Amino acid sequence: MNIATVLKTSMALPLTLALAAAGFLLLSLAQISPALAAVTCGSWEQGTLDADGNWTAGSGTDYRVQCVGDSAGGKVSAGDLPTPPQGTGRLVVETSGTISASDDRERGVRLRSFDVEDIGRLVVINRGSISTNGDEFAYGISVRSNASANAEASALNTGTVSTSGTAGHGVFARILPGGSGTATAINEGSITTSGGTHEWDSGSGLRLIGSDGLKANNEGAGDAAATNQAGATIRTSGDGASGIAVWAANGGNATATNRGTVTVTGSQDVGTATVRYSSTRGVRGDSRGGIGRAVNEAGGVITTGSMDANGVRTGGHGTYGLAAWNEGSSGRAEAVNHGTITTFGEQVTYPDGRVRSALGMEASSVSNSVHAENTGTITTWGRGAYGVQAWSSGGGSSLTVDGLNSGTVTTNGARGFGVFAGTGNNGSGGSATVVARNSGSVTTTGDNADAVAAYARVGGTTSNPNRVEAYSKRCGGGTRLSA
Repeated sequence: MNIATVLKTSMALPLTLALAAAGFLLLSLAQISPALAAVTCGSWEQGTLDADGNWTAGSGTDYRVQCVGDSAGGKVSAGDLPTPPQGTGRLVVETSGTISASDDRERGVRLRSFDVEDIGRLVVINRGSISTNGDEFAYGISVRSNASANAEASALNTGTVSTSGTAGHGVFARILPGGSGTATAINEGSITTSGGTHEWDSGSGLRLIGSDGLKANNEGAGDAAATNQAGATIRTSGDGASGIAVWAANGGNATATNRGTVTVTGSQDVGTATVRYSSTRGVRGDSRGGIGRAVNEAGGVITTGSMDANGVRTGGHGTYGLAAWNEGSSGRAEAVNHGTITTFGEQVTYPDGRVRSALGMEASSVSNSVHAENTGTITTWGRGAYGVQAWSSGGGSSLTVDGLNSGTVTTNGARGFGVFAGTGNNGSGGSATVVARNSGSVTTTGDNADAVAAYARVGGTTSNPNRVEAYSKRCGGGTRLSA
């Protein structure tokens, strides 16, 4: 696939990403340690990387280097590559062969703008095999930029990436606090993580970090996006580990897209009374102040947990298949499924007594509008595992909360509603309109499991109160309206 295609199909990704998708890599002067002779890098080649990902040698401000690992492995890290020429616009690094790292916090490929003359446009492409087995924070690919303007941190994997340590993300693209630009991660190959959670002091309290498969964070200004392409696979087996995780911290949009296969067999790690949990999802897009969006495209398959031939279900407890989340005074959450989602997990209980079920899909917001829509197939098995859920806690102005199904939803657990939409809005920010609608097929087999349900707390204004609508054209179960 060329970068132009990736950009068009993945939400207008930056040029750097297109370059990555085309097989080119921008490196923040990442280098291969000479001591690890198992990896050999060529010299910088000057040229131009165009919007279609084509490399033209000659004049230009882009520089590319190709690094190859042999059977002995070795890592690519900053400090050993030649200093980039003055006026470098992009650094492109493409890896192939075998890359490996075995120490804690050691990455297979690590590219950071502050290690490469503060060049802020970085892309990593892996076409070979990368593995790490350090005990903690040993990522497969890590690309980070803190450039204050026009920053790019992009990573593309077309080969294989595997990690086994705690908090060992597979592929991670990140804009650091203070940076401004776009973080993008794309998988066209295979990513596997098996590590569990690591306890980390965030400065505002202890929290758990899992070993996510494909990850993009923008902790500065701008958007973040991660895409698992058709034919690609992501598998995470440690507790607390999401398949695809995207986060935009300061008003940017976060978009997580799956077109391939995502399998999450670990469960939600609920933490303790003093250590905050790490949310576990198949595919998740979370934004503070922007649009949190999660999409499972037609042909995409998301599975959490597993079930054997005897009907015994393991893992995936408290883990959602597809989830979009929004907080802050603006933005919204959107979750859309056109593919197949299956969740086998049961409920988990947190130290404070709250429970979380293994929902099929959810769009949720602290105070803004949400939209959850299924046109594909969703099957859930656990107690309280709704097929489609749309929820806003309320407080925003003129909220709309939509939970829609025109596909097929089947829930097998008690209180496993097929389609649910609700709000806790009390009218402080205006009225709310809540709609739960089914025009497809909904089947619920567990006790106290309505097919379609809508709820709104009494609120809004006297002249414009909260509105609730629950409608089903056809379903196997009840329809409930509550206000």
